[in-house]
Amino acid sequence: MVEVPEETEDSETQLAIGYRYYLGEGVKQDFTKAADWFYQAAVQGNADAQFALGSLHQNGQGVPQNFIESTSWYRKSAEQGHANGQYLLGLAHREGSGVEKNTVEAYKWLSLAADQGDVDHITARDTLAKIMRPDLIAEAKRRAEQFMPTGVEN
Repeated sequence: MVEVPEETEDSETQLAIGYRYYLGEGVKQDFTKAADWFYQAAVQGNADAQFALGSLHQNGQGVPQNFIESTSWYRKSAEQGHANGQYLLGLAHREGSGVEKNTVEAYKWLSLAADQGDVDHITARDTLAKIMRPDLIAEAKRRAEQFMPTGVEN
């Protein structure tokens, strides 16, 4: 077993400890402890921790399943330019999961994620485009072009 500090102020260390508990690496797997560590890093603005916490809320791991809460954390990471946060926020808007269904916002976030090169993100964006009107795609592209990630550093 690995020695884990009881507390630390560093968000990267908090994130790393959260992943240890999430994966059970050197410690007993514990999603509740993972959520606690991810939360500490997430509230400091760590985009990876925000994304991880969103995933725990989406799946009900260590915290109650709550799509509104998961989408809120995905948005925080997405606004910092986190590709997977953008992708899952886009999917949430596409499905109306935790947010109001909105294909323009879905395309915007999926497009931003796709621009970072992941094949799944590109496929999701292109699949959505097939069912959208051209004027809505144009609006979504305009919104994506205006997007500026927040300046929070990890």
